[in-house]
Amino acid sequence: SAERPLGRTYFQRAVRELQAAQAAATAAPQPPPQPAASGSSSHPPSAPVFRL
Repeated sequence: SAERPLGRTYFQRAVRELQAAQAAATAAPQPPPQPAASGSSSHPPSAPVFRL
C-alpha cells in the first residue's frame, strides 16, 4: 500500500473541521444560499465551501 500517514491525518482533520462547520451552521441561522449561477463563487458546485 502506498498510503501516506500525512494523508490520513489530513483526512481526519478535514472531517473534524467539516463536523465543526456543520455544528456551527446548525447552531447559528444562516442567510439563504446564493444561486449557483451568480458567478460569485470560484469553487465548483461539487466542492464544499467553508465559511468560518
